[in-house]
Amino acid sequence: MIYSITINFLLELELCYNTMKYKLLYILLILFFFSGCKDAEPDQRDLAIIRTQIPKDVDETGATFEAEIIVPGKSPATAYGFVWGIEDPTIENSDKISLAENLGSGKISYRIDHALAGGIKYKIRAFAMSENKIIYGNTISFMSKGSTHNGWSIVKSVLPYTSTWIGSNSVWETLSYGCSDNEFGYVLYNNAEMLRFDPSTNEFSRLNNYPVIGNEYTKFTAVVSGKTQYYFSNISAKLYRFQDGEWSIQSPIPFQYWRSNGYFQGLSVNNNIYILSPYVSYMYDPKTDIWFKKAICPVDLVGGTTLNGKAYVMDSGKNIWEYNAGNDTWIIKTKFPGIKYTGLLSFSYRNEIYFGFYGGYKNHSNLNDYRLWSYNIVSDKWQMLEKFPFIFTGDDFFNFFTKNNLYIGVVMRESTSSYTILKYDPSKFNGLTE
Repeated sequence: MIYSITINFLLELELCYNTMKYKLLYILLILFFFSGCKDAEPDQRDLAIIRTQIPKDVDETGATFEAEIIVPGKSPATAYGFVWGIEDPTIENSDKISLAENLGSGKISYRIDHALAGGIKYKIRAFAMSENKIIYGNTISFMSKGSTHNGWSIVKSVLPYTSTWIGSNSVWETLSYGCSDNEFGYVLYNNAEMLRFDPSTNEFSRLNNYPVIGNEYTKFTAVVSGKTQYYFSNISAKLYRFQDGEWSIQSPIPFQYWRSNGYFQGLSVNNNIYILSPYVSYMYDPKTDIWFKKAICPVDLVGGTTLNGKAYVMDSGKNIWEYNAGNDTWIIKTKFPGIKYTGLLSFSYRNEIYFGFYGGYKNHSNLNDYRLWSYNIVSDKWQMLEKFPFIFTGDDFFNFFTKNNLYIGVVMRESTSSYTILKYDPSKFNGLTE
């Protein structure tokens, strides 16, 4: 109807074409008519337009991600899906889930039950892949409550990181050491202050200080035998016993801690104490107060853990060495498959040992390497676990494993007045979903 009226109007104007008065108006109307016809054609974009929506049903089991396909595009999409992470998410460096192809217009929805840590703020956006191109939707932020198959969460209790706890030492010089007796976790600051963590309440309490006051260069090593803890450090030539909240001198140490420029690993077997390093190794019998020299590790060590009466330590080349107390031997058991950073945390659970590096993230672009790995002693296989829930560089850091959970204390850059306490439950991992 509009088309025919416009043509009749133009024919009438043509009668006046020879007059200069209407000539300019005639030209302008012709241009308007044809440009208007072009705009009336349907919008046919080459690529899709997709809108990310606010996640629904967010609880401890996960969250439902949703998006709407506004325009499907001329080129059919080869995949739709979601990416999410603590920073701006991308397919290359973030967790992702891919859904069906060629959905056309409409909504997409998927329940995420993994790769969501509790108490973490995530960014999520939908995507479509078409003709080797990735089209992202808008970014939505939400606070996660956790997921069924992700063991990471933030513990509500936050350990103060002030002069109340660390004395006169400066924030960035003060270090801490973590230990556990399988019921409680313990944190020993290098200025000798001692704290106890109760996993049933997620709270810390003050204990009696280590007998010798330390400084920013103090290092500790602990060996736990039942409920008794044995500590030694580079500020004393004595082995100290910590039992029932009290400190006592156990024995003189027949070596100098500071002579080893690397790492000491503690091990308890049949109530005997093993202190292992590439510099010197000893077994100590608390009943007889006698020290016995043992085989040293052939290479420098960076960290380790114990399992079933054996020690498992990593060298600078990522080899995992096994020490067998029964025959006093060292062998290379396996090699760590992940990326080596500046600091190592490790623990054992069931028949598996766990290793993961923190720090050094600024020098590496792949977030997927910032994670824990587990090694099964029986099957001789490594398993890549899910990523750490957020980035920390390890300026001050402690960890301990108790009540079948790993606890990590880290000082975040945005808040240097307190520790953020992370919890990791290894039993929740059920394989990675890409």
